Parts: sequence; structure tokens; C-alpha cells
Amino acid sequence: MAKEKPQNATHNSSRAEDELFGRDQKSGEIVFAGFLLFIALLLLALIAQQTTYIKGMSFVSQPRFWPGLCLIGFVLCAAIHFYNVYKNFDFVANKQATIAELRHWISPLEYAIYFMVYVYSTQWLGYLFSTLLFSFFLVRRCGYSGRRWSLSAAGFALIVVLFFKTFLQIRIPGGALYEWFPAGLRNFMILYL
Repeated sequence: MAKEKPQNATHNSSRAEDELFGRDQKSGEIVFAGFLLFIALLLLALIAQQTTYIKGMSFVSQPRFWPGLCLIGFVLCAAIHFYNVYKNFDFVANKQATIAELRHWISPLEYAIYFMVYVYSTQWLGYLFSTLLFSFFLVRRCGYSGRRWSLSAAGFALIVVLFFKTFLQIRIPGGALYEWFPAGLRNFMILYL
């Protein structure tokens, strides 16, 4: 008489396998795996433009051989990862969580854009006025309002400008706005503020 396996034995073994290999789905995992595969393919596609071919050298000694070999490995690993995530991913159950995760990933880009606008505005408004406006804006954007926070932002902006431009004497070009000031004030603003 053969000993029968309990019916839940397969269920227990698959659960143990899931715990061992960590197959639980995470929000945004499919997007990350797809992005990783895209970057790997892009780098492999650009290798001919980024490296050279030298006549007379053996194949293994070519400048693009080892980087190309590494990128092929990167593409293979990224493709396997994407396939494993894709086959186990439940799009219906994870749609909202994935969208929320993407919003969370993209949100820091907002501050990078603010910084680029700030840097661009210094050529028009000058370092002092751009830093003042940027500080006021960031304080408001972070949810702080009121006179105390506005004064703190102004004080911070003034300290930053004085530290970098006056104390460290970092030469930041004056803004176009400074051209409207009288000659003496314009020179002072360009040199110290």
C-alpha cells in the first residue's frame, strides 16, 4: 500500500518555493524591469558609436569587445528579469498600486525642474533676486506659510548669497535686471550680491 501525499503538499511546496525565491509582486516592479531592459538595449545599441574599431587588432583585443560582452550579459539578465516579472505580474490587481508607485518615483523630478528654472532665472534676475524668489517659492511649495516662514526664507537666501558671492567670491554673472540700476549700485550688485 503506497503512502498517499496529502492534497495540500503541492500548495505547501509552492508556498515554500515562493518564500525561497521571493516571488511576491511589488507595485512598480514591472515598470522597473521594463526600464532596466530598455536601458540595457539602448546601451548595447550605442556601443558602436561610443567605441572604436582598430584595424589589425584581434577580435578579443578590440576596444568594444569587453564592454560589448558585459552589455550582452546585462541585456540577457535584464530580459530574464523582465520575463519573470511579466509572467507572474497580475496587471488587474496591481494597476492602481503601480500608478501610485510611478507617481512616487517621478515626484522628485519636480524639484529638479525647479532647480533648472532657478539656474536659468539667475541670468535675468541676478543671483540675489533669483535666490530670494526661489526660497519664497520652495517654502510655500512645502506647505509653510506666514510671515515667520517668509522671513526665514529671505534670511536663508541672503545668507546663501553672501556666503557664496561675497565670502567665497564665486563669480556668478550679474543678471540682466542689474543693467537697470545706477552704475555704482550695479557694480556693487554684480560683485557682492
